[in-house]
Amino acid sequence: MALILSSVSLCGQNDSHVSLKNTPIYEGEIGRQVAILEIDYPEIAAGFSIVFPAASNPLWLKEGNSLYVYFLNMDKKVTAVFSDKGRMSYSIAVLNLADIPELFIHQIKKEYPFFSFFSGKQIQAGGYTAYELIIENGNEFIALSTTDENEIVVTGRMRKTAKV
Repeated sequence: MALILSSVSLCGQNDSHVSLKNTPIYEGEIGRQVAILEIDYPEIAAGFSIVFPAASNPLWLKEGNSLYVYFLNMDKKVTAVFSDKGRMSYSIAVLNLADIPELFIHQIKKEYPFFSFFSGKQIQAGGYTAYELIIENGNEFIALSTTDENEIVVTGRMRKTAKV
């Protein structure tokens, strides 16, 4: 699959607002350009600028009736999916430990004192925000998810194998 990078920045150096201009949208494995975001999907361009005002380096891909955008938002890798009607379906951001809400850090340290942070994601969909976290110790990985009630539940465990 060919990877096509778009170097369009959403933030002008001296602008207080986000501006998008002639942002290409690609489709297919060969990455042919099929549209211009601001011309063909003005609602999505406007919505994206409002939801992610600090976004940079977007790469837009069209698949079926959805537009996928891969970008950086405040130094975090983010993927967002929009319907061709302009509604954001969901976004997923890769997080560092410092990005996890303190409430969850406190709960994890209390329940898993001998584990450390391995990776995390923030998922936004339908007006809700959830977190998927992986913690580890010398023996295993534990996958955790947050609930609407700010509880943390175990969604998976995987034992580490001994090195031979």
